Amino acid sequence: MSTNRGAHLLRHFPLPLLCAALVAALGLLWKVRRIPIALPFVYADALAAFVIATLCAGLVLAYVARSDWPSSVVLRVLGIATLATAACLCAIPIASAILLFAVLALAVAPYIRRPVAAMPLLISGSAALVAAFALTLRGVLRYDDPAAGVALDSLVFWFTLLAAVVPALPLTVPDDATDDPWGNVARILCIYPLARLFTLGPWNEGWSLAAMLLGGGAACWAALAALTRATPPARMIAAQRFFLGLALGALGLASSAGVAASCYALLCYALVCTTPPAGNRPRWASWVFTGALPLSAPFMASWLAIGAAAASGAIVLAGVLWLAALLRGVALLLEQPTDGDRASSKLFGRVYIAVGVLAPPIVAYAIQPIVDQLQGGLTPYGNLSIAPWVGLALLNSGSQAITTAPTLAAAGLMLVLVALVFLLSRLFARHDQSVTETHETVQMAGLDRATLIADLVRAVPWLRSLGRQKGRDHDAR
Repeated sequence: MSTNRGAHLLRHFPLPLLCAALVAALGLLWKVRRIPIALPFVYADALAAFVIATLCAGLVLAYVARSDWPSSVVLRVLGIATLATAACLCAIPIASAILLFAVLALAVAPYIRRPVAAMPLLISGSAALVAAFALTLRGVLRYDDPAAGVALDSLVFWFTLLAAVVPALPLTVPDDATDDPWGNVARILCIYPLARLFTLGPWNEGWSLAAMLLGGGAACWAALAALTRATPPARMIAAQRFFLGLALGALGLASSAGVAASCYALLCYALVCTTPPAGNRPRWASWVFTGALPLSAPFMASWLAIGAAAASGAIVLAGVLWLAALLRGVALLLEQPTDGDRASSKLFGRVYIAVGVLAPPIVAYAIQPIVDQLQGGLTPYGNLSIAPWVGLALLNSGSQAITTAPTLAAAGLMLVLVALVFLLSRLFARHDQSVTETHETVQMAGLDRATLIADLVRAVPWLRSLGRQKGRDHDAR
């Protein structure tokens, strides 16, 4: 009895620790919402606190949804949480990159015998390490150094962008892929070094364009992979990567609206990558997870990113993200739910709706401090104002929220997306049903014909002899 109780405690003792870390991260976010904390080796600002809180929330949800995980993952989960916190709070770029590489190496530990699956995160950590090493060689010993912006050049940016984009691509999602929430949650940290570059200084137009192109391409690629993969786990993993591409593309806008949309997309990714498999979902939860249900978290993430792109004048990016959201919604809605334990899916569906409905206060109290503290590296266009269930509205010269054409255009696009997802899913489902019925009808027709011939031969004996005579005549010829 004592042995079973000890095993039970060993399996579940990380959950209180992760919950305590989440509460501490939220407290830190509230503490640094106005002024960052700068210590000799620690630089705690709103961006670092938000990433830590998002990571801890994802780990908590993963542990709740995967209650049957063995106790062997305990050290891995706590190691990811501890090293990620240290990587986000470290003020020295090279030390932060080393800790980030250690986190990603720990995340890919189960795939060490499959180099193809482990390669993206290791490439990401190596690229971030090269960028941090280049900054250190140029004399940048702290992120908040006033002269650090001089060291920000194309070499540092391109390696940091490589570290952010590689984990978002569905390159290594084979059809026999298995769900791994711990490694998926760790991919949130790959976007952090790119967002941290705003602390050093503003981006030029070429850097922003490259981030937008790669982010939009990664989101569209992930949505296509979610539609074309052969197995449900592979389609689910590809659909999760969509939000990493969404966050990267919105971050490339280099505006306050883009940063807010990127942070909310990372929060939505933490929810998505810990969601139970599609086979256990009730039908209403499937609609929530597709992003086609208004006021759900995936819907709000797409809406914020599309609205930020439209407000910044990046109409092509807005169209690409809208198309990717449409493809992802159709791909997930075509997943047929099966029987099984649906309690976790119902719980996550309610969490999705709650995070989507509470998007305005989340942006106002958790993400707006990030925008304020990174303002020195952002463009003055696309300033953010969030009204409940209205979407994005720009600020006029008097700092008053106004409804603009991009806001109305984004709302119209999202309504069209909802209608198209519903229509296409019904058409695809009807086509699959008709094909299945036709196949079954042909099989039944063939079975009835064979049975009919056998009964007829038994009832009329001379038909059997007639068949034998025809066979002999055929052999004689």
